Amino acid sequence: MELARRNATIVAVGAGLVVGVVIWAKRKRWVKVGQVESLYVFPLKSGAPIESDVLKFESMGPKIGEMIDRGFAVANAGTYTVKDTHSYPRLCLMSTNMVKDDNGVLTVTLQSPDAEEDLVFQLPKDYSLEPSSSFASTSIIEGKCSSVFDCGEEAASWLSKVLKKQESGLRLIYHYKEVSMRTHSHRYTKPFGDTMGPTYLPALSNAAPYHLVSDTSVDELNLQLKNTNDKVTALNFRPNLVVKTLSGKPYQEDSWKQMRIGTVGLEFSLPDNRCITVNYNQKTAQKDDRVLKWLKTNRRTLSKKQEEKLGGPAGVFGHRYGLKEGTEGDVKKGDDVWAYISRF
Repeated sequence: MELARRNATIVAVGAGLVVGVVIWAKRKRWVKVGQVESLYVFPLKSGAPIESDVLKFESMGPKIGEMIDRGFAVANAGTYTVKDTHSYPRLCLMSTNMVKDDNGVLTVTLQSPDAEEDLVFQLPKDYSLEPSSSFASTSIIEGKCSSVFDCGEEAASWLSKVLKKQESGLRLIYHYKEVSMRTHSHRYTKPFGDTMGPTYLPALSNAAPYHLVSDTSVDELNLQLKNTNDKVTALNFRPNLVVKTLSGKPYQEDSWKQMRIGTVGLEFSLPDNRCITVNYNQKTAQKDDRVLKWLKTNRRTLSKKQEEKLGGPAGVFGHRYGLKEGTEGDVKKGDDVWAYISRF
């Protein structure tokens, strides 16, 4: 009898230890995963990036000076359907700048290697004084934007000549509000609605205010593609934030559900299921179809049900985040990056 009790005690203690280990293993904690390697803002959706040593992280996305990420976009005349690299691959070479003068007037400059002259125009100082015909509603991948500002005939003519080689057909639109006028797209909320917070809304970006990739994942992709000269870079994925990881493990960002950079907090919104844009070198507009093909074959990390809701196979590379409320602030190159992850 005594031996039976002793054995029962040993079993109970052993079971308790196993449960304790499992609980300990599942316990999450903040872990330093790397440093900020690069910071980018894309003032024009599908346009050229601006790299900076420091960006202001705000609710609607990163900001440099007066420019919010993806604040401008190219749209079809009449319907205001937003266009991107799918339609105009050389859009990625079009750069945007914005300067505020002493009177508070914003002057915008667009440049393209395909244009004989730059486009220079001014935005209104007070949008409430503009006629209703200067405003429109639009949508981006079925995510509605209730109001954007049409930047006028001069901008429309310049874009049409540069991108379409025609006198008309395109418009330049601007997200003029300080808070997002967007709603989440049902195309994304169907598979990812449990993590897409109601405040994780961008200006004119596809689905979220922040895009992140890691250097180790880019390196691994080049290794798999056997690239030696014309390598894929982080810019193929048009991220706002590139993390130089402490570990050499690729795709570790798949487990980064929360992040902290100084006082700034980022919260996971949805995985970045990639489109043909990743095939384009963002500095030359040259195309390499192998990139998306490899991702759709080897980076199918979504569930079968999620892929069905998206309409087919999805190759994931990087992730999209929203800003944790109340954590706006500056992020700088070299800042430590912390992630909230499990022990294993």
